[in-house]
Amino acid sequence: MTAIGSLLMGRGQLTVGAALVSGLLLAGCSSSHEHASSRTTHTTPSPSASSTAPSQQAAEQRLIAQAQSVLNSTAADEKGKFVASGAERVRDGLHTQLGLSKGLQYRVAVICVGSGDVEVSFDPAEGTKPKTIPCDRSMEMVRFPGSPDLLLEVSGKSNATGAIAWRVSKV
Repeated sequence: MTAIGSLLMGRGQLTVGAALVSGLLLAGCSSSHEHASSRTTHTTPSPSASSTAPSQQAAEQRLIAQAQSVLNSTAADEKGKFVASGAERVRDGLHTQLGLSKGLQYRVAVICVGSGDVEVSFDPAEGTKPKTIPCDRSMEMVRFPGSPDLLLEVSGKSNATGAIAWRVSKV
């Protein structure tokens, strides 16, 4: 056999081998696709805002209800002054622009139920300083000047967990 014949023979084997591998891969992909619905896979969910265990979701919902309950018990003295309110998970935080009237004074009441601390801040700050609130069911009130572009933020500090409830009212 000549050198060229040997080279062609090697190329032929390489081509046949590549064709066999491609065919096996294609068959493997189509067969796994056909049987994917009957297979059981075991995965550990990654910790993200959208994928939490049902027991953790239930616990967060209980904390949110507790925070709202405490906050609502103090709302009777604010008739006609209410602007906005809500409840969030500490890990999601609160980041909202309320479109408040410039020149008026407002107050935000924040309660955190859980563990750790959260920080209430405003952007632009305009005379306000960030305030740290413990997640021990105590409620804090923070006064601030209104502005249409004011951003109210409540963010959990490191290792903070639980729920926050908040209410903004005119002073």
